[in-house]
Amino acid sequence: MHDFPAGRFAVWATAWLAGRTSYDDALDAILGETAHRVAGLPGTDEAVSSVVH
Repeated sequence: MHDFPAGRFAVWATAWLAGRTSYDDALDAILGETAHRVAGLPGTDEAVSSVVH
């Protein structure tokens, strides 16, 4: 699975602008070394990358 920095930026910047995460959490996620994984999404049995391909 690939982690695209632009995708990570788009996801976390949108979450911050929508008030769903703090600025510090978004910044940490954007500057981190790996993408976050999300569990419990419809149609998935395991955690998947939060970055859209």
